[in-house]
Amino acid sequence: MLKFAIIDAAYRDGKLGAAGKMIKIWLDRKGVLASSDDADVLLVSTVSNKPTRIIFDGPIIVGGPGALSPEYWAQKYTACVLGDFQRWCDVAIRQGLDVAFDEPNVYISGQSGRVTIDNDFPWTLPLCTNGDGRYQVVLSRGCKKRCAFCPVGWAYEYHEHPSPSGLIQRVRQVVSSGEKWSYCTNDLSAVSFSRILPAPASASLSFDALRRTAKRGGALPRQIRIGVEGVSERVRKAVGKPLGTEELVSATRWLMSQGKNVRWFMLAGLPGESTRDWLEFRDTLRECIRGASKGLLQSSFTTFTPRTGTPLVMSPLDDVYWDHYKQFEDWFFAKGWSNRLSVLRPAIPKTRLERVKFIYGANPEKLNGAPPPNERVVGAHDRHRQRALDVYNNTMGTSVVLPMALQ
Repeated sequence: MLKFAIIDAAYRDGKLGAAGKMIKIWLDRKGVLASSDDADVLLVSTVSNKPTRIIFDGPIIVGGPGALSPEYWAQKYTACVLGDFQRWCDVAIRQGLDVAFDEPNVYISGQSGRVTIDNDFPWTLPLCTNGDGRYQVVLSRGCKKRCAFCPVGWAYEYHEHPSPSGLIQRVRQVVSSGEKWSYCTNDLSAVSFSRILPAPASASLSFDALRRTAKRGGALPRQIRIGVEGVSERVRKAVGKPLGTEELVSATRWLMSQGKNVRWFMLAGLPGESTRDWLEFRDTLRECIRGASKGLLQSSFTTFTPRTGTPLVMSPLDDVYWDHYKQFEDWFFAKGWSNRLSVLRPAIPKTRLERVKFIYGANPEKLNGAPPPNERVVGAHDRHRQRALDVYNNTMGTSVVLPMALQ
């Protein structure tokens, strides 16, 4: 019988994150767990953006969120397993590696067939701690929203934990023991049983959830994370988050008046952004902190990078976003600064280009209009990509196109 070892690419000292620990438990229960010295196959869990140099005399199989951009990993190692691991490992144990490599969720560099993403998450495994010592409580997989820039909603079908009562019992045990924990979900408010969960110290919430919670007088975490994304109302509408500026301001002001720390997740560099959009963002910030005596608003910028599997995968890579941001930053430090407001800058163009090379699995400058290699991966909602792209182009006045379908 094949023996498997598991390592986490994020650690050099043999430690495992929560995902790696879950795999280790599963392998141990199957009786196929071994050390790296004695194993036939090495499994690598990764959330990293860059391949790590790994030495092992045998097949090296990479999985985890980082493997959803598989080409760079697959060029260096044997294969990538996309999505969840247990079905592939079961096939490898029962029928051997040759059969397992033919599974539909296996990506091997140099092949041309389409590759799917496995959605069979091992819900029954125990809670495990991540690198920060917090228990990771997986509430759901995927996302109900399909924002134009984000691969999560496009790649996965949305699934929630099938046994909420048992999960809540385990969370309460963690709480009573004094341990820290965090919920793993794209939007806590979207989880159908979120109202009966123990309240976390911080959470990612939608504005719909904030409305409901405020209306019924429910308790809110002290730290609230919100995916605002677009710097203007126009941009937010284009990406699929049609949050009006007036509503954004009023909700943020109310949260800060309650002493909450609010963190907006923002994108810089979405196709078609203009100076006018960034000027609107300045006005939005001014209104949010006007007269504020409590709370903190943090605007955390990430540079937009076109992601395979999304409607915006073939977006042009111009660097005008950096000029927009630098003008905003100059304004912020000269006129917009407040002790109730902080801003985290996005990545510079050079860093973004390296990121895109990883996401595409190729240098975008050398593709000459061809689909990126990682477009071989088939998402759960590919059929809706063109419609979402049409909305984006019509709203932003852009002409982004989808790559030709790969056969």
